Amino acid sequence: MDKERKQRLVKLLRSPVFGIDTSDDRKLLLYDQALTHSSYAKEQRDRGIDCGDNERLEFLGDCILDFLLGSELYEHIDEIKRQYPNRKDEAVLTDLLHELTNDDRLSRMAIALDPLYTLIQCGKGQILKDSIKAGAFEAFVAAVYVDKGIKKTRTVVTGLFKEQLKNPKTIVSWINKLQECVQKQERVADVKGIIRYKSCREDGTPDDDPRHIAEVSIKKSGKDWEVWGTGQGKKEQDAEKDAAKHAFMKHCMEQR
Repeated sequence: MDKERKQRLVKLLRSPVFGIDTSDDRKLLLYDQALTHSSYAKEQRDRGIDCGDNERLEFLGDCILDFLLGSELYEHIDEIKRQYPNRKDEAVLTDLLHELTNDDRLSRMAIALDPLYTLIQCGKGQILKDSIKAGAFEAFVAAVYVDKGIKKTRTVVTGLFKEQLKNPKTIVSWINKLQECVQKQERVADVKGIIRYKSCREDGTPDDDPRHIAEVSIKKSGKDWEVWGTGQGKKEQDAEKDAAKHAFMKHCMEQR
């Protein structure tokens, strides 16, 4: 790590968001690795330079964010239920957690945390996609945990998501909206036998940036299964929600 990058990392860590004052080279290398994509690490190793990537840290950070933000949402279920009185607890908490931790949200969080965003290292020709920015953010959270423990990490995470936790945005559950649409068209109370989701991991996607594809099919009265929508996402549930949105926008808008 060159001197300029080290100084920028120290400045980021000392910012009010993180409040971590360290100049320990070993710890700084941990944060540096959190911002190193596998494409860059491979380039360095191909040149004979030892370089680790952020894949394991990204995995850990994903788990930590789910735990900490899920815990915060759980503690505020009474306020949440007042806002969404007709939603089941698990469903509304799941949707809110997804709203806080999807690639788009975490990517925007990484961009806002300059210079975190500009410190992400990618290989030549590698497009800095939302998933890579989100992964770097998750990995950096994991680095805070490894360095400072869960108490400090909780303080950082709740501070970063303070406004979103205080005022959760209205949730658009595309799966529920599609279900309601189909129920109106078929005039049935239960849609289990007429809505079907299929999802799988997209071929060729790397372990550090897995992508899933999904399709949703509808079986209308007297007809065969028909694909209504397709979607994609980092996780299966993200891909299915995207497919439901596509299906709703394509087949249900005329009902509104």
